[in-house]
Amino acid sequence: MSEANTTLALSIAAIARVSLQILGRGDRALKTICDIITIADCHNFLTMAHQILFLCTGNYYRSRFSEYLFNALAEEKELDWRADSRGLALERGVFNIGAISFIAALNLKQRGIILPENLRFPQSLQEEDLKQSDRIIAVDESEHRPLMAERFPAWENKIEYWSVHDIDQTPPNSALDSLEQQIYRLIETI
Repeated sequence: MSEANTTLALSIAAIARVSLQILGRGDRALKTICDIITIADCHNFLTMAHQILFLCTGNYYRSRFSEYLFNALAEEKELDWRADSRGLALERGVFNIGAISFIAALNLKQRGIILPENLRFPQSLQEEDLKQSDRIIAVDESEHRPLMAERFPAWENKIEYWSVHDIDQTPPNSALDSLEQQIYRLIETI
């Protein structure tokens, strides 16, 4: 966060504290709101980061790799974009063990991206995820367009599609290298 944004975030937090005191909400309410309004919250509010959503089948391999790579590059370039990811058919990932594919995690590590210790597990796409995103990319049109048509027909033609196949059709290093190239191109356009 830049020094100017930090100063502004601190100012907003201070205004919230003073407002509560003026309104006579007491120390307990003041402590609660001060615990809630952090510098990071103020920064997120001020920057109003755009949301990109990566979709794949299981939210385990391609979309998770894309999410973490995009966020690392966006942070490095100080872009006001953040990525998240979801899966279109988690039930197909019966052999997926853990929160993220070992191959995706290893490839991210090789690129200098350290994953948080408490990784969330794969999540299914919900209508709300689509509504909250500024840009949505399904990583494999041949696999994901039919799933979108079946499960979210109103959104099928409103999202972007790439052509990065799953591990059963494309070797992992080739697929992840292709995703990396697509993400670099994406970063250049936003």
